[in-house]
Amino acid sequence: MVRDTFTLEMAVTLRSELSLMLGERPHLVICNLNRRKLDVNRDLDNAAQHNPHAEKAWRDYHAFIKLARARVVRNCGRGVIFDVHGQSHPEKLVELGYALSSDQLHSLPTPEHSSIRCLSQCSRYNFENILRGPQSLGARLTQEGFISVPSPVHPTPPAKYYSGGYTVQEWGSSMSSTVDAIQLELPFHIREQYKKTGVIIASVIADFITDMYILNSCYVNLRSSQVSPRCLSQLFWDFLERIFYI
Repeated sequence: MVRDTFTLEMAVTLRSELSLMLGERPHLVICNLNRRKLDVNRDLDNAAQHNPHAEKAWRDYHAFIKLARARVVRNCGRGVIFDVHGQSHPEKLVELGYALSSDQLHSLPTPEHSSIRCLSQCSRYNFENILRGPQSLGARLTQEGFISVPSPVHPTPPAKYYSGGYTVQEWGSSMSSTVDAIQLELPFHIREQYKKTGVIIASVIADFITDMYILNSCYVNLRSSQVSPRCLSQLFWDFLERIFYI
């Protein structure tokens, strides 16, 4: 399907570019099963159509995410998951999902049930700024030519919008975790040029994480001699990207 073409290549490119930029590789979790067989971005009852083999694959997939998230928390305290997808909505926007519905984004959303709750509690920026203000991921992507929603240019989504599925809802910080999660929905014209656009998007992600998770950390005291460079490096890059529907 067109909406998923080149999504795997984009995710792999992002990981490779981030590795080159800072010398640390992000975790990368991939499901290679077709969506007609398994949708890992849904809860188990709706994901596997009660097929025992698909159910096992679903459990294995999410177990890898759980393992990686636990490593981040153990080593560094906090981190962020990027859930990479492709979509073909006519507006051709980059859609960023924070587990907030379209209705919530059209009002005044609060961070309590968002997938970036932890970031909002630790940040020197207010939630509105993190979500769609000047320091938001959407603003940074838009500045590089990838028009995004939510962002200062598009603070509210169009009629069709992916707000964040099971992965960001389950593994983000909406409940109690210190690991946030953001769903990244890329239109086809960005994915098809992944060799070029992947480099730019990786740079934007690096800038966002530096600002929000290194310079802005309430879990790691950057002045403390007890914080090792390795832990800072892991805090920098121990996040997840994943792709499904291949």
